[in-house]
Amino acid sequence: FEVIDFTGLASTNDDCGPVTVTQAPTPGNTFSGIGNTVVLLIATDGSGNTATCHMTLNLEDNLPPVNTNCQGQTFPNDPGQCGAIIGHTESGATDNCDASLTFSFNPPAGLFPVGTTTVVRTVSDDSGNSATCSFSVTVNDTEPPTAVCQNGTVQLNGAGSGGISSSAIDNGSSDNCGAVSFSPASFDFTCSDVGPNTVTLNVIDGSPASNSATCTAVVTVQDNVPPTAVCQNLTIVLSGTSATVSASQVNYGSSDNCPPPALSVSPNTFNCSDVGPNTVTLLVVETSGGTGFSTCTATVTVQDNTPPTALCKSATVQIGETLMASQVDNGSSDNCTNPPGLTVAPNTFGCGNVGSNTVTLTVDDNNGGVSTCSASVTVEDSSPPTAVCANTTVNLDGGGNASIVGADVDGGSSSVCNSVTLEVDPSDFTCDEIGPNTVTLTAYDTGNGLSATCTAVVTVADPLSACCAGPVASCNPFTVQLDALGDGSLLAEQVGGGSTADCGIASTTVVPNSFDCDDIGPNTVTYNITDINGASASCTAVVSVEDNIDPTISCPEDLPLSAEAGLCTATFEVPTPTGYDDNCGVTLVRYHYRLVDMDGNDLPGEDWSSWTMDANQTLEVGYWKIQWQVKDASGNQRRCDFMVTITDDEAPTFTKPANQALTTEGGATCPSPATTDLVVDQDNPIATGGAPFTFTLHGLTFDGPTDYSDNCSSGEDLGLYVWEINEDLNGDADAYQRTIRVRWRVIDAAGNQRTRNQDFTITDDSPPVLTCEEGLTLTFNGEDYFLMEDYLADLVDLANTYDECGGDDITFSIEPTYLSCEDLGETIDVEVTVCDGADPANCTSCTVPVTLEGLPCGWMTWDDHIDCPGSSAGYEVPSETFSVTSYDCSHSPYSPFNEEYAYVKTVLCGNGELIAQVTGMDGLGKAWAGIVMRESNSPGSKKFQVMTGLDYLQHRADWRTSTGGTNQSQSFSRFGQHWLRIVRTGNIFQAYTSYDGVIWSQPVNTQIISMNECLEVGLIVTNVPFATNVTATFEHVQLSPPYVPSVPGPERPDLPVTNVTDAPSLQVYPNPTTGQLTLNLNAFREQDATLEVMDINGQLILQRRLGLIEHSTDQLDLSAYPAGLYFVRLRTSDGVSEVQRVVLQP
Repeated sequence: FEVIDFTGLASTNDDCGPVTVTQAPTPGNTFSGIGNTVVLLIATDGSGNTATCHMTLNLEDNLPPVNTNCQGQTFPNDPGQCGAIIGHTESGATDNCDASLTFSFNPPAGLFPVGTTTVVRTVSDDSGNSATCSFSVTVNDTEPPTAVCQNGTVQLNGAGSGGISSSAIDNGSSDNCGAVSFSPASFDFTCSDVGPNTVTLNVIDGSPASNSATCTAVVTVQDNVPPTAVCQNLTIVLSGTSATVSASQVNYGSSDNCPPPALSVSPNTFNCSDVGPNTVTLLVVETSGGTGFSTCTATVTVQDNTPPTALCKSATVQIGETLMASQVDNGSSDNCTNPPGLTVAPNTFGCGNVGSNTVTLTVDDNNGGVSTCSASVTVEDSSPPTAVCANTTVNLDGGGNASIVGADVDGGSSSVCNSVTLEVDPSDFTCDEIGPNTVTLTAYDTGNGLSATCTAVVTVADPLSACCAGPVASCNPFTVQLDALGDGSLLAEQVGGGSTADCGIASTTVVPNSFDCDDIGPNTVTYNITDINGASASCTAVVSVEDNIDPTISCPEDLPLSAEAGLCTATFEVPTPTGYDDNCGVTLVRYHYRLVDMDGNDLPGEDWSSWTMDANQTLEVGYWKIQWQVKDASGNQRRCDFMVTITDDEAPTFTKPANQALTTEGGATCPSPATTDLVVDQDNPIATGGAPFTFTLHGLTFDGPTDYSDNCSSGEDLGLYVWEINEDLNGDADAYQRTIRVRWRVIDAAGNQRTRNQDFTITDDSPPVLTCEEGLTLTFNGEDYFLMEDYLADLVDLANTYDECGGDDITFSIEPTYLSCEDLGETIDVEVTVCDGADPANCTSCTVPVTLEGLPCGWMTWDDHIDCPGSSAGYEVPSETFSVTSYDCSHSPYSPFNEEYAYVKTVLCGNGELIAQVTGMDGLGKAWAGIVMRESNSPGSKKFQVMTGLDYLQHRADWRTSTGGTNQSQSFSRFGQHWLRIVRTGNIFQAYTSYDGVIWSQPVNTQIISMNECLEVGLIVTNVPFATNVTATFEHVQLSPPYVPSVPGPERPDLPVTNVTDAPSLQVYPNPTTGQLTLNLNAFREQDATLEVMDINGQLILQRRLGLIEHSTDQLDLSAYPAGLYFVRLRTSDGVSEVQRVVLQP
């Protein structure tokens, strides 16, 4: 809209003359934008006095925008997706009024599926006018499937073939768009493929393009069907001493599914030792590469058909000798049997064979082969006769003489073939030879004249007493004691000690002279005496036989017994003596018993039982002495003892007490420390005989065990003990849960015991006590976020937050974990949760309202400002209004003094702009407010700034081109233009002003100032000299590119990243990346742009001027930077900014 001249509408008067009317803006100026525009009319009289009035122009926009860019788009799918994330470009539309239009898309930017999707774009201006158009978004599936193979195994069948399906080879092949198919459907194999085989699987997706991928696998073909072995028997003949057999001779049609099999036989060689049947094994082995084999057995009969060779020679033997075959063998032999078997016939000869005799030698090889030959054997008689003597007695005659011949002492002398003659020497005897005399007998062979001798004893007797008188017998009584065998003996002299013989006693005898148990008592015996001449006399005597030897007895070993189950007694068969005997026999065997102590000593009041011969006894638990007694017929006796110990080996019965689960909510004390009044005492029972009792544990009272008993013991003999208490069964004394195990033990009088465990589990189920503060206010001053963990002490009353059982062992968690500057002005409920450190599930929570105040993201101030201590800055969130107060600070144009400004600032790296509207100032005519770009807050820093006095002071632009240099200033008039703007392009700085923030004018010349890449930019307020405090308000403060606040570190990938376009038209791939990136710049063709990269903290790490984009793609290399999260931003010269998040991997 072009402003016309409205001065004619003014009605003026003045008391001193004509009035001149002017207007602002002047006629011919152009206004853009809708809404109210104020035209100021100024009346000036001749003295320069002025008066003003104003009029309001209301501009309306009823024309819709025009869509100029609705072309269809085609994209490949995003890696791994069955679609692509597509961003919509908010450009390609014009409007008669609005430079910035509002775009909406249906469907919105995001993931578009494979195929064609129609998008309706609606563009609206600020007046609510809108226009729509539609375009197609086509996403093609260009991504091949992922082929994943796995190795397989195929077993050949009996026909030598096998196969495996492709699905068995597949190991999870997949596609970004769903199901896949395989080619070929299966793989077939035969015997020639046994072993590893590499196969290729073709994986095909379902897209129209039939994208495919392949993978290989190793299929191992196995032949595990064993061959069939079939054998046949056969007979072979030794050739000489050996023979062989082949596998084919034994084979009788063996086969395999993968022919031919390999054949071998073992053993396959034979010799003489194998004559007869032999078992051989035929081995049939696969030759296809498999490891299968089979065997069968056959009988190979080996025959020896070669007869032996018989060779003879002559021999000489004596009568009575046996002819040996070896005596006539002259080297007979056999091919297998050496030496062969030899026999000769005849082999014995008598007297009729003396001289030459023909014999036959037979040679046998033991395999059925026999040969013979004849030999001449000469038989000779060269043996002496045999002399055999016999003793004899000869009696002297009445004259005292006697004689003998050879036959009197011959005992059968002889010759082999002839008779013998006998001679004896001496042959005559007298009284001088009475008694034994040695004589020699000689035998002569009447045929060969040979002789032999022997000796004999000739006893000379004088029965007629031709040489002396006869003997006299005299007897006496005697007693004989039987020995341990029941035998007794009597000597002749024991009953005939008084007998005599004048010629000398030759012998004395007594009959009977031996006695046994049957002869006990008196016995009559006869004594006989004979002198050396053979004369004898006799008498009788009485012999008494006695048995005074006790029997013998051996008792059994001590017998340990256990009482029978459930009883306190044992019934047993009484062991009998392991041996008892008597020289004359036992007539009585019996036993009795008594109760003794463990050492076998008698107990007072206990006596022997009656004698008995019962086989079985039932006795109580204790130590018993059993005594056996044996007697013989003579009244002799013997006893022995052994012990029978009957023990109570049966443990008491004891029902396990029920385990107990205790909780602090149920009244139990905390798990730590363990508390109970039970005391371990292994010497003294806590109760006896099942008597009831109680005990306490962790503050609760329990009944002690009473359900126990014993087969033998009761009352005080049956005790219940607290044997052991394990206070840390779960191994962690500080845990939220402790299990105390009480080991109860019942012991009877015999020491038998039964143990039962009772577990008491104490659980801390009481949540910690949490006391939260009523609220917290946090003030942002340059912080991107506040970590809530840093403010735990402000959120929670720590002094009154504790766990009754855990001490200080509690853990805190806070949600959300941080509060961002983007939440400025809000009150956010922060939930604090405290958990038992030992039991993370035992928690208590409370909520604290946290109010966020202060400056917006990236904005900050400090006490000194720019050499202006005491100044301040604030921000109202609802109206998005900054307020900056200068405290007695001033800096006039060209002032020689250090500059003094109230200052609130943020950061701009690289090219950009800062816009603000100064909307108020409470020190009109006394202050300036504006915007600045500078290197630091040092008063002498390089800078460029533009300020307004809200029409009461002229606008001014200040700059400094060198650090510490002169502050240069230029004042100018821009009535009503309190929108301020600074644009930085490299080292070029330009100031702008505007009425409405839409149409900008350039009031001062461009300044070239070499400043750092990253600058401080912000809002400033200063006074005229000697003015006091002034507060200015700023609205519509805009920084481009906008500040991107950081989030708490890359370890929090779930946290939101702000200022990232939801539907980017900038595409970056691959993402994630190891460094090399491709940028799809198709949406920014023919635009002037700058590429920037920021790290996770929002710090600019790379900036590259692209200039006019002429190509669809460009490359970006991030490989020199550490792995992490980065932001790639593309900024165009017309203010469009697109950001993509990129994950850089190692």
